[in-house]
Amino acid sequence: MSPLVVPNHKNKLKSLLLLLLFALMVSPAVQADDHKKKEKAKKKEAPKSYVLKAGRLYTGTGELLEPAVVIVKDGKITAIGKKLDLPKDLPVLDYSTQTILPGFIAFNLPLAGRNSDARSLSPEYLALDAYDIFREYNSLLRAGITSAGISTRSNRLLSGRGLVVKTGGAKGEEHKRIVRAAGGFEVQLGEPSKRPPSVYNPPVLASPDDPFKVLPIQPPVSRAGALHALSELMAMAKAYDAKRKEKGSKTSFEPGLEALRDLVSGKDYLKVQADRAIDIVALADLAHKNKVSVAFEGAREAYRLRELLAQRKIPVVLTGTFEPGKLSREDLSQTTIYGASQDGIVGTLLKAGVKVGLQTPSDSPDLLLFQALDAVRLGISTQDALKTITSTPAEILGVQDRVGSLQKGKDADFVVFEEDPFKTGGSPVATFVSGKMVYPLLKDQPEDITLIRCGIVYPVSSAPIHGGVIALKDGKIHAVGNAAVLGMFPNAKKVIDATDQVVIPGMIDAVSQLGVHSERIFPTTSRNHPSGGGGRATYRLYDALDPKDPDLQVVGNVGFTTVLLTPDPVGSFSGQITAIKIRGKDQDPKVVKDPVAFLMGSVSTSTLKSAQKYHETWVKYEKALEDHKKKLEKEAKEKKEKEKAQAEKGKEGKKPTPKPAAKAPTEPTRSKDMDVLRAIFTGKLPVLVNARSESYFKNIFVGLTDKVKTKVTIMGPSGLSSASRDELRRRKIGFLMHPSSIQNKASFPQQLDSNGIPFGIVSGTSVGARDLPFQIAYAVREGLSEKAALEAVTLAPARFFGLDKNIGSIEDKKDADLVFLSGRPFGLTTQVLRVMVDGKFVYQKEK
Repeated sequence: MSPLVVPNHKNKLKSLLLLLLFALMVSPAVQADDHKKKEKAKKKEAPKSYVLKAGRLYTGTGELLEPAVVIVKDGKITAIGKKLDLPKDLPVLDYSTQTILPGFIAFNLPLAGRNSDARSLSPEYLALDAYDIFREYNSLLRAGITSAGISTRSNRLLSGRGLVVKTGGAKGEEHKRIVRAAGGFEVQLGEPSKRPPSVYNPPVLASPDDPFKVLPIQPPVSRAGALHALSELMAMAKAYDAKRKEKGSKTSFEPGLEALRDLVSGKDYLKVQADRAIDIVALADLAHKNKVSVAFEGAREAYRLRELLAQRKIPVVLTGTFEPGKLSREDLSQTTIYGASQDGIVGTLLKAGVKVGLQTPSDSPDLLLFQALDAVRLGISTQDALKTITSTPAEILGVQDRVGSLQKGKDADFVVFEEDPFKTGGSPVATFVSGKMVYPLLKDQPEDITLIRCGIVYPVSSAPIHGGVIALKDGKIHAVGNAAVLGMFPNAKKVIDATDQVVIPGMIDAVSQLGVHSERIFPTTSRNHPSGGGGRATYRLYDALDPKDPDLQVVGNVGFTTVLLTPDPVGSFSGQITAIKIRGKDQDPKVVKDPVAFLMGSVSTSTLKSAQKYHETWVKYEKALEDHKKKLEKEAKEKKEKEKAQAEKGKEGKKPTPKPAAKAPTEPTRSKDMDVLRAIFTGKLPVLVNARSESYFKNIFVGLTDKVKTKVTIMGPSGLSSASRDELRRRKIGFLMHPSSIQNKASFPQQLDSNGIPFGIVSGTSVGARDLPFQIAYAVREGLSEKAALEAVTLAPARFFGLDKNIGSIEDKKDADLVFLSGRPFGLTTQVLRVMVDGKFVYQKEK
């Protein structure tokens, strides 16, 4: 055997062991499991058989279907077209407003590590030997890469044989991720592979017949040497193959030449890294002479040989140049040791008839789509660009029968985009491998999930989601996001179609006297002149609520799902605020929190000092009482230990004279009003302070916010000086305003918004909230941002009063309080179509 190929039985043994592992993984004994557990797990998993609907679908072959229907069975595509007869026994995965592309293919990734063998030629080395099939590649799946060629390449002339894998898949089916176990002999031309280290196997027992030798130099050291080594190797492989085919042949098994039999017989190909035109043409001639297939990677100067490459049908995989934050410094007029590049090389080669694939710089595999988009920017069509990262690399890797395009009989590997990425450049919202969603990860499947498909969702806490989906369970939001949520819950019990509607969180009127009949508390107050009462700390306006008052439904029908019943700002301590939910005409309002806050009509320094002194007296008493209890416990323990010690000695001993019991601290005089106020000093109850003018601010800032631990919100005047705005921002105090503050072209709320001061807009009356959205619509028309306007009646007041854990935005685990609109929030002609509270519709507009 030539010294070019040294046997490596160790690697062969590793391959056999790995194949044995695969056999064990699929054996019935390993797969056997409790039947009930299997059935339960099966229900929770996403089905691998379904009808897939898409608004737009690129097949990867140059065809665009709008709309498209795909029938997937057991992870395979059984039918695809614009219109199909749909099987009734399959669930529907509805992406009818989204765009679907074939899964992307990364042509060459070093995910099995580099071949560290010192030999220049080691064709028997398999990437499969070092590849971890259990490893998760979430960053690749997030980028839409569903398959990848895995290389063994190192700075050696021929470093082994690659493989092709799926980048994800179902748990327990990792063995199915191998698409091609061995494919593509990795060849490195150019400077990196020259002058490899010497390899020498010294004799175990040196003798005159077998002495130690001078360390031999291993080829290649030049381009000619590399070509000679490869040519000699192929000649040896052909001769070895011919001998192995002879009947009765006793040719000894040689792993390196055995591997190369697939190459010389046409079953495999050379995957050659070469940039210079001189290297490309030399290897192309060598392959042509030996009748072996070849594909080139890198190929910076391939444009100079485009006619030759097209004539011999030799494909190339170019390395894209886009990397975020990096600008090219290359002078295109200069030739480097890696050759001279050319802008628009993809289009040049395609125009000449060369098949072209694209790959990313080695440290940025997740940017594969960007390389294709960059090629579009430089002049090629979107269909051709898509082929460079799907069907073309699949063909070169020899796996086009399974992946690379969406066609009948192929694996259901696809990527979902909210919009067409070739128009908007968006990121994938979902990735499927063999019909199973692998990104984002599938959530546990509750039994009673309801999905709402929306036109636009305004979560408020984040940017609007076009084509958003909300998942509900037990009156709570279980998930919210883009179209990916559909795939996360394929077994949803119910799907609500709101694709022509805009969904916002239920609105909050943070100062209201809705449904109040104060004559219950003050009989002299007439219904024609309702009053919120107030004037003492224990006062609750909620006690005057009529749960059957028709005004509740009136306000609920315009999208207010929560109101805070607030007394009139009478005196310093005006009373307690109660948060309630409006649940429609058939159910009484539900108390959200009582009290949710405390109202101060003004800040009286003397009254506040009295309240603080009362609180401090009780704090001192509670501490003294706790110390007293600990002292009694300690004395009792000591007495018990002493009695136990005497009993152990066998003598009773003289009983000590009992000490008088410690006197408990005297409890202070209790005041119901002051007890309520204690919560603001402990931080348990937020405070809303009424300030009729800026002159009240000093007392609020100095007399209140510097003394209490709780959150303070101001209900203030229709304008503020820059000094007051600065103080509000510095102290992080929220601000509530009445509609009167949005006069004069909404300048005041815009001032607060531009200064970063959170604010809310409130009605302050019984049924005033009925017109509040239209008042805010006026402010939006006059320049107030839609985001700030929506926050003012949702998330801002929820945060002010500590309710944002459950309401105020559309987020996971929050209450499913939703308002369905006919148009954008605060559009002048927008109507409320439906209102949902705790996951149940409480209002639907009559058609």
